[in-house]
Amino acid sequence: MLSIGVGEIQKNTSIFSNISEPLQVVDKRKKEVLAMIYPIKKHSIVDKLAGKYKTKVAPTKLSMSEIKQIAMMEAWVLSEVLMESFLVLSKFYKLPKKEIIADLKTIVCLEGVVNKDKGILLEALNIIEAKNIDFIDALICAKCKLQNYDKLSFDSDLNDC
Repeated sequence: MLSIGVGEIQKNTSIFSNISEPLQVVDKRKKEVLAMIYPIKKHSIVDKLAGKYKTKVAPTKLSMSEIKQIAMMEAWVLSEVLMESFLVLSKFYKLPKKEIIADLKTIVCLEGVVNKDKGILLEALNIIEAKNIDFIDALICAKCKLQNYDKLSFDSDLNDC
């Protein structure tokens, strides 16, 4: 994870245009993290899926502008849906946790995906990756860290975050 001081941001704000990984903003005097900045990936899902599903999709008679209008719709992804996806992919399909987390981060960062807590969801996924705790515990830890909530839980996993 990249780390940058407030003074460096004031000198060069163009660093935000090309970040590709999370960026920690720190107060170097107090040695504390002030903010986390996550990149928004502008992937075209069409390019990603075009080759994979080319033979399975029937040709369309829609114009390109109609297709664009349909494609530009927004999708709400709730934390509960993300949690359920993580559980099903890891427990039922037994996919590697690292791969699931990377894919879920990609989905959350897509331009058309809407969630007022994107930063919290990304931080929860980072905590799962680093600490090997349940999704809901990671979500509680992320909210405590980013929104200054107090932790109230009987779960001992929460002591580590």
